[in-house]
Amino acid sequence: MPFNPNAINFDAANALLLAEASEAAYKPEAEARDLMMRRGLPNFQWIDLSGIFDSLQAFAASGDEIAVLAFRGTAEVQDWMTDL
Repeated sequence: MPFNPNAINFDAANALLLAEASEAAYKPEAEARDLMMRRGLPNFQWIDLSGIFDSLQAFAASGDEIAVLAFRGTAEVQDWMTDL
């Protein structure tokens, strides 16, 4: 199902892509890039701020009609300490 950039109500295809992007933020850069490429978002930029914040990574990916920014959240117990 293609992403519907004009959706104003719940759209299952949009929800699926965004859920996959959220999950991809926890994967290594190459895996996240590959998944977003397969989903039609070939413009990919990995964002690694772990030098400033402990274990903070994200990525931006875009295609012709959409752009996604996905952050890695709390993955481990140590992350909770950073969050606090």
